[in-house]
Amino acid sequence: MNFEHPPTAKYLIALTMLFEDRPFFWRVPSIIMGVIVTLMTYFITYTISKSREISLIATAFVAVDPMTRFLSSIAILDIYIAAFTLIAIYLALKDRLKEATLVLGIASTFKFTALIAFVPLLFLYIKYVMRQTTRFLDVLSASIEYLFLVILSFTFFQILFSLPIIIKIGLSNWFTESILKALSWHLTIKCVGTDCPVASTPWDWFFGLNSFPLYVDSHGKVMYAAGFIPAYTISFILMFLTLPYRKYNTISRDAWYIPFGLFLGYCILWLAGSRTQYSFYAIQLTAPIYIFLVIQLYEYLSRDKITLTLNAWKAILTYLWNALTAIFR
Repeated sequence: MNFEHPPTAKYLIALTMLFEDRPFFWRVPSIIMGVIVTLMTYFITYTISKSREISLIATAFVAVDPMTRFLSSIAILDIYIAAFTLIAIYLALKDRLKEATLVLGIASTFKFTALIAFVPLLFLYIKYVMRQTTRFLDVLSASIEYLFLVILSFTFFQILFSLPIIIKIGLSNWFTESILKALSWHLTIKCVGTDCPVASTPWDWFFGLNSFPLYVDSHGKVMYAAGFIPAYTISFILMFLTLPYRKYNTISRDAWYIPFGLFLGYCILWLAGSRTQYSFYAIQLTAPIYIFLVIQLYEYLSRDKITLTLNAWKAILTYLWNALTAIFR
């Protein structure tokens, strides 16, 4: 039995196979998740921008992106966590932050990397808390409480959805195999050598580097787990180019929290030891990338916003220059 990943997606796939054991039925849950990803893109974009036009543009990009089309047409776990990540983010944007932790707990029963979404959720939670207080200790205390909520949600839903396995092998064996060893597996290099699948880093995903081959079509063409690279690359550049601009409370800030938080989470995972990540993990970032990109570019149609960004960079560089030259005065 594969204990590295929780069983929920396998339950759903097995359920569809009761109708008939054919590849199409295995893929039905993934297709449904792809539809959810597309719909949630619209709802999240509209919640942030209040513009139907911008929301439709972002949704259209997500719907036709190769990552969405490929990952929602095969039996793979990551499309599930992409869908539930967006549901959790949507709830958080609606200030239903506790409900978001419940959804994140459910998402973790498909694959542990769903917990990466805690980073953007934490950003949104801190913003919510700071409407009421800006005291450091208050914000820190609230953030720790939110982390405990996520841990409780994770624990509860892992036990609930794993009950058949627990009954079969016992609670102690399940905890050792499905939690301790699974977490250890996620934090290690899983394969070394020329026969291993192509691994990539989180930043590779934005440039189409080391993409994972998913399958070969009937014409012999290899389908890779890679999105529309120009859009991903521009989004990556804008994520960092607009860092100083985030001190301004513009509509793009909420959109920025999501892909930046997910990217940061995967980088932390990589630094923690998970060096064999694969490009199909990026499906969790696909919708957030387009949500941020479309909203940010729309915002930059106003020259004032570009000026604000440049002035923010000017202030930082001026401060650094003054600090540097002070050494020699």
